[in-house]
Amino acid sequence: MTVDIPLSDLSSESFTAAEMEARARANDYVAMLKRELSGFEGAYLVATGPQIGVRETRHPAARYEMTGEDVVLGRCRDDGIARAAWPIELHGEAGKPSYTSIGGAGYCHVPYDSIRAKGLDNLWYGGRVIGADPQAYGSIRVMGTAFATGQAAGVAAADHVDAGHLTDLGQIQSKLREQGALI
Repeated sequence: MTVDIPLSDLSSESFTAAEMEARARANDYVAMLKRELSGFEGAYLVATGPQIGVRETRHPAARYEMTGEDVVLGRCRDDGIARAAWPIELHGEAGKPSYTSIGGAGYCHVPYDSIRAKGLDNLWYGGRVIGADPQAYGSIRVMGTAFATGQAAGVAAADHVDAGHLTDLGQIQSKLREQGALI
């Protein structure tokens, strides 16, 4: 967690300063490893990331916004289409992440309406853009949940076309299970 760099806004000036700071830190870390740890004398930095990653900014409107309470309680729902199993990981202060465990069985359901666009009948979200408040987002933003919601969005979109633009949640869940999805 040593790579968290504060970013005051999304301007190009802020990104440039943060990227310069991150690259300087990376070089400092390599120098420290070479200086302090036996076996790292020949270590060198091949590459750094191409740009600073932003953990969260805006989300498109979904029909249901998952909440931190959904995650903390390990809420399982009849309309679940995927599981979220990563603890809530928040980075409120650079270098000082906080974690909150998921209750219940150790996972919570991502409800179908969290992957559905608000006000549109033919748009589904997958990955980091599903409906979630900042606390729930700290859990659902990881790759495993992103893969699961992406699969669910694809299945839902295909079902929507195949079913004559009608939604059958039971059919979507059945197809996901047939594909080996954990719901």
